[in-house]
Amino acid sequence: MKSFIMAVMMTGDIWLRSSGVAPDQFIAFFYTGLGASLLLAGLLFACNFAKAALAAKGTA
Repeated sequence: MKSFIMAVMMTGDIWLRSSGVAPDQFIAFFYTGLGASLLLAGLLFACNFAKAALAAKGTA
């Protein structure tokens, strides 16, 4: 099911960019926001992983 959702999102994105419905400024702003949120989520994950690894190391 997840691959179906991904395929629909990718198809919609390709159609949106190729059809010219959304201006290039919107696409650039959207991808900048999406990239920033993914970067912050990755950093938060790494921080929580490091905390959990240090806590496990201290109790072992």
